[in-house]
Amino acid sequence: LAFIPPIFRGATRTPPIEPTSSISSAALTEEEITSFLVGRHALVIAGQDATIGLAVAEFLSDVGASVTLACKSPEKYQKACNRLNAAARLKRGPDSSTGCELGNLDLSKEEEVWSFAESYVERQQPLHLLVNCADDYSFRFRANSFGGEQTFSTNHLGPFLLSQLLLDQMYATMNRDALLLAKEQRSRERASQKVPTGDEARARRALQEQAGMLPRPFP
Repeated sequence: LAFIPPIFRGATRTPPIEPTSSISSAALTEEEITSFLVGRHALVIAGQDATIGLAVAEFLSDVGASVTLACKSPEKYQKACNRLNAAARLKRGPDSSTGCELGNLDLSKEEEVWSFAESYVERQQPLHLLVNCADDYSFRFRANSFGGEQTFSTNHLGPFLLSQLLLDQMYATMNRDALLLAKEQRSRERASQKVPTGDEARARRALQEQAGMLPRPFP
């Protein structure tokens, strides 16, 4: 872990903005939880066998989230990804941004984990959900660039390193969404308030001047 790409140097982790209202996860129903995934973007990472990751991606895409499935051999799952995209377009229209895209990632190689994280951050792609479901195994001991055994690196070291590198991106996504939500709430509050007409505004101003609520102009 000695090499740190320029994009990560000097990065400071900013805590996410606190939401305006607290929500208890214990009180949420399954429908409420899935509704929070609509319009969100998830990154699902897997190893050589992405069967579990593909099942997770299918569920997330079905409820309305966009998914990036990163695995070691993405070409094996291109047809399945195309099927998810077709289902998303059929369910939500041809212009729907939901669906699945594939990414090439070998979790057992440290340099590929760094490269994938750097590319993800450079594209400024939002990250609401990170799912680690690598489950590779091998009956033989094989060393890798992490300096350890390949199975352990794929299922533990690689996902841990990638999660750490993408935490700032997840924080940035949360902060952006909180600001957008606050802006939308202010817009709705302004829209709900009655805007006075010209005559009403002049009459209100005259009453305020009579009551001494407004400064009188100099003679």
